[in-house]
Amino acid sequence: MYGVYEFTVNAVVRAAVDSINAHAQPIHKLRHSLLALFLHPQLESIRNVEKRKHWESRMRLFERSCSTTVVMAPNNVIPSNGDSYRHTRLQLIFDVLGIDGLPAPSEAHLNRIDEVVENRNAIAHGTETPEDVGGRYSHVDISHRILQVKEVCLFLIEATENHCADSSHFCR
Repeated sequence: MYGVYEFTVNAVVRAAVDSINAHAQPIHKLRHSLLALFLHPQLESIRNVEKRKHWESRMRLFERSCSTTVVMAPNNVIPSNGDSYRHTRLQLIFDVLGIDGLPAPSEAHLNRIDEVVENRNAIAHGTETPEDVGGRYSHVDISHRILQVKEVCLFLIEATENHCADSSHFCR
């Protein structure tokens, strides 16, 4: 479940960035939240600039954000809050892209995502075995969880596809 979910999140963000790139918007027209994504390489490079050139780099970055140049974002940058793939990361992705609302059909779906992530992390970090985690659930429980994760994945795809179909969603 986790693998399908993580793959879907990454693929959705990559497809969204590709779609926004295809609309070829000048950087000065992009909504502010998208600047965090489209200027990611420059933002990251400021961290490595020596102190005496730090402010110059900042000024250049803000000048660039007002440019009429069409900017392309790399589609391999997935917004992250350090919260693995829990629902808060989904919300961050929606916020960056400018998609209103919950990033799932319901709060219950978001709670399910958090449960799946916690179980994955427990197995990956060796605090629990797959048998321990799986042994807590009946066949019906597992089927229900698979359905909910599928619903979240389909929701992410549909919401992002609908959002990216209209280039006005990318603009200030």
